[in-house]
Amino acid sequence: MAFKSQSPASKPEDLSYKRALKVVNDSAAVVSIADLSDDLLWNIFMKNNRRTSDVDWKNSPLATAWSCAHVCRRWREIIINSPSLWAAIIDLNAMSRFKAEWQDEIRHRTGQALLAIRGYFIYYGNTGQNLLLPFLRCDWTRIESLSLAILRARSVLCPEEDWLCLFRSAPRLRRCVIQLDEDIYDPALHNPNCKLFNDDAPLLETLQYSHLSFIISPDASWLCGIRNLDISHVSSMSTNHLLQVLEKMPCLEYLRLMKVLSSHSRTWPQLSIHLPKLDEIELVCHPCAWAVFLTQIMPKATCKLHLLAASESAPINEEDMALLKQVLSRYSESYFNHQLTTSFSIKLNDDFINISSWLSGSMSVQMPDFQVQIDSETMGQPLSLISLVDAFAGCNLHSVSSLEVIHHSDHGLGWDIHLSVLLSKFTNIETIVAGLDNITTLQHLQCINWVSFPHLKTIRIVPTDWLFFAQQPLTRGICQNILAFVESLRIYRAPVEVLDLTGWNEIVGLELFDHFEDLKVIHSTQNGTLPFVW
Repeated sequence: MAFKSQSPASKPEDLSYKRALKVVNDSAAVVSIADLSDDLLWNIFMKNNRRTSDVDWKNSPLATAWSCAHVCRRWREIIINSPSLWAAIIDLNAMSRFKAEWQDEIRHRTGQALLAIRGYFIYYGNTGQNLLLPFLRCDWTRIESLSLAILRARSVLCPEEDWLCLFRSAPRLRRCVIQLDEDIYDPALHNPNCKLFNDDAPLLETLQYSHLSFIISPDASWLCGIRNLDISHVSSMSTNHLLQVLEKMPCLEYLRLMKVLSSHSRTWPQLSIHLPKLDEIELVCHPCAWAVFLTQIMPKATCKLHLLAASESAPINEEDMALLKQVLSRYSESYFNHQLTTSFSIKLNDDFINISSWLSGSMSVQMPDFQVQIDSETMGQPLSLISLVDAFAGCNLHSVSSLEVIHHSDHGLGWDIHLSVLLSKFTNIETIVAGLDNITTLQHLQCINWVSFPHLKTIRIVPTDWLFFAQQPLTRGICQNILAFVESLRIYRAPVEVLDLTGWNEIVGLELFDHFEDLKVIHSTQNGTLPFVW
């Protein structure tokens, strides 16, 4: 998961760039690129450097800067005489495409400027490694940003030498990202006498690493400046040790832990760690580990939560379920009572639960802002999880305008009272996406005044079992059930205007909907690709 965007103070070059743009914009005449000042040209080149590297190395910032340096003498002087420009675009993948003498020239042009180094390695020889090592060994103290992703790490790296830089002072380092795809073993990483960054990284704000089991000391002085922490596939830290580390991070805004927390311990010290700026938490681990960890921290009231259950065989008993509900209630009520959520999704079956919400945007396009997902089968223990929806019963959901409800049971358990209580919280729904098997129950709940949809305008019907979306036809009998659902909604004065059947390849009885002259029915063409309005 990407880190949340930051809003650092404007740098001098940014202000110069804005002032120059204002002069150009205020002028009625069209200004050619040849008439731009050197300062504005330099800022344009720097803006290009901040682009994310494209897949095609020829379009990378480094390749673009190299090409621009050969456009004309003026551009060449501006670019070559700017060490900070070259230092900001050390893309090791792009550099590997250059000749050896050009690689040396690029490094030489960085002068003593602060370096931003990035590279993505797949084992293909020692080219990338040979480019990386000189920077790590000779220029470590002027690296400001380091972003490395390395596949087949044991083959590409030489741990005895390459990781020693992590235990040296990093006075300029602001961002350190090292992602490996497999564990490596180096005794230095486990040596308690070897302090990460030699306890000297005063500017460090972002730390992200995977499959690196070095020890972070709770006494490290640089912890106080960390804003983004992302750790994955690390088993060397206990939950208690991690909590001690987090306690020293008052500036923490984003936290992601993937397969770091252990589910084996059900006991913990009674801690209450205040993290007043923590705005987003993502945990991928056993649900019991969620509960134990989240119980002990106090993040920002509007903290976004992403809880995904990892495959791990460990039973969940009644006591665990009670703790899960308690923790989810605390976080969900705090979040939804302070945020105006527009979209909400509930997907349930006998042993699976996925509850998600969005502050804005489309449910089908954007990642949710708040999500809880558990599949009990992956934990080797099929378990009914529907009672967990009780954790959301105390939430303020009146701002939700789009609702998705899909509840499927292979055992004929029907609609659970837990879900009915949650649905009663939605009073301003304008769009609803409902599972085909759920419309009859929704109709019944409305008839007994349990739920109300006075503002409902659009209904989309989807298969309750998503695996059979393309194969399952809409028979005439099913269309009659949908028709009855629409009729019942209109009886209760819901202003239903659109019925969306997009995605169903075969619909028998479409003419039944002629009963409503003002109802727009949207469905797919015979090949299931283009929408068609009936």
